[in-house]
Amino acid sequence: MKLWEPTGCCFCFSLRTGSLILCSFILIGCALNLYISWNSLNNNDKLVKVIGEYCSREVPDDSDCKMRMKKLVTGLLTTQMIMSVIKMICSSLMIFGITKNMTNLMIPMMVLLLIQLVFALVTGLSFIIMLATFVSGAAAFGALLFIVVVLYFETYFLLVLRAYYMQVKRAAGLMHDVLQEAEATVGIPENKVLLKLKN
Repeated sequence: MKLWEPTGCCFCFSLRTGSLILCSFILIGCALNLYISWNSLNNNDKLVKVIGEYCSREVPDDSDCKMRMKKLVTGLLTTQMIMSVIKMICSSLMIFGITKNMTNLMIPMMVLLLIQLVFALVTGLSFIIMLATFVSGAAAFGALLFIVVVLYFETYFLLVLRAYYMQVKRAAGLMHDVLQEAEATVGIPENKVLLKLKN
């Protein structure tokens, strides 16, 4: 079955423009996330204070709570920073690939979004089951609605990027066929035709 391909982005942009806007938003968002996470790690006094307040309120009898929570928060912030850097690199490659019509540079971003989509689906379902089991059905239903919305937009963004990728691939294949036909008919090698077109 053929995968659905949108013809535009958000009903008002072309696939190329929409892909550039989406990747730019991802790049800016990751840069802000990296800045916030870095500041949180460097602001050690505030981090220790917040963790101390949480441990004193939730588990006052646990003497190791502060140490464990600090390691957990530090690990989560570090992981978030690493993921932000990876997404910034992939977004930059995607933007450069779009501007230069280089499809190979578009692949990392699409693979990353696909992995993120699968991860969000698995963790989201686990979170919903946990809420339904230990909290309430209403909380699980609210989380379900939120996760469905997030998955919808992530899937749509991935489909937009893939549609533009396929559009560029088809255009490149059509150009190749035209050049091969010209070479067979006129006898001009394909590389010379491309050189003349660039000049």
